[in-house]
Amino acid sequence: MDEPKYLYKYRYFDKDGYHLNVIKDLELYFSSPKDLNDPFDCKISERFDLMSEGEWRDFLYHKVKRENVDLHPNRLQKLITNLEKDIPFIKYDSFYEGMEDHTNSSLGICSFSLNKNQNVLWSLYSDIHKGFLIEFKFEELKKTLQFEMLKSLGSDNQVGILDEIVKYHDNFPVIKPGLSYHDEPEKHYVNLFSIKSSEWIHEDEYRFFSLLKNSCGIPITSDCIHKVIAGLNITEENYNDLNEACREQNIKLVHAEKEQFSFKTKY
Repeated sequence: MDEPKYLYKYRYFDKDGYHLNVIKDLELYFSSPKDLNDPFDCKISERFDLMSEGEWRDFLYHKVKRENVDLHPNRLQKLITNLEKDIPFIKYDSFYEGMEDHTNSSLGICSFSLNKNQNVLWSLYSDIHKGFLIEFKFEELKKTLQFEMLKSLGSDNQVGILDEIVKYHDNFPVIKPGLSYHDEPEKHYVNLFSIKSSEWIHEDEYRFFSLLKNSCGIPITSDCIHKVIAGLNITEENYNDLNEACREQNIKLVHAEKEQFSFKTKY
């Protein structure tokens, strides 16, 4: 798939004003997987239990070698031997639990939709059309998030932000560890964390991932936002607050309207 031109975030007016702060403070929040609304999200793991003992040892070898490229072969083998003792071939449960704990503590996710006119999303995430929709310019947003994340992590880091379209599966996927982990481990796991049940297909989701930080806000610029759309049922008070926030950031605000003889809205 080609990179999209725009991404969309459906928001509502929460009592603490966090959602409006995306515009007022120009900041996007990256959640931990444990805080997502789908309890199965980011819980797909490679099926190490389907590996032979030889495949398991080969996996550990490549993992340690990739993480210690300049290490002497004797030291490398010692590390591998110690790792095999810490994570024996038969103890998959503890390995899976450790992977999930690591994911929850380090992976950050910021979700968007590729669909700007989805009534289900307006209802679920924008308080039955009482909220608003933010239209982001993909290229500018990606560039800004990458810059801000690398700036916060330091110059030694090469990967700050990755992005991926969500794939929807009817059945829980069976994924056996393979070479993709050793070749591009970050991209491998981002792909793994972008698989959801087809029950969520209406969200048409696109994700940005922070691989080292979560439960945090990342600054953006007003240039990342193309426009904001006020919902069909927004109250006058909330519209005024939204209008003021957009005016201060010089962001275009439009009001959604019903299309005649259609189930769609127009902006």
